[in-house]
Amino acid sequence: MCFAFLADVPDDADHEAKDSEFRRSRWFTRGWTLQELIAPLQVVFLSMTWTPIGSKSTLASLVTGITGISHDALLCIEPLKEFSIAQCLSWAATR
Repeated sequence: MCFAFLADVPDDADHEAKDSEFRRSRWFTRGWTLQELIAPLQVVFLSMTWTPIGSKSTLASLVTGITGISHDALLCIEPLKEFSIAQCLSWAATR
C-alpha cells in the first residue's frame, strides 16, 4: 500500500471539479509519481491535513484524466507488458 500525501490539496474541496486543487496538485507532476501509482495495488490519497481523500480505485477515472495513465494499467487490470513502450513512455513524459 502507498500513501500519497498531497500537501497542496485541502480535504474539504470538490476534487472532481474541473479546476480543483486535486487536479492541479504538484504531486502528479513529480518524477516518481508514475511508479507510486502503478506499482502498488492500493494507493490512498491524503489531503494537506492527512485526511483520506480517496483511493486509487475510487478515484481511478479522475487520476487517469490527470495523468494520462491507462485505466487498465492503473488498476492492474491488464499487465504492463500488454502496453507498448511508447505508451508507457508517454505516461512519464509529463513528469
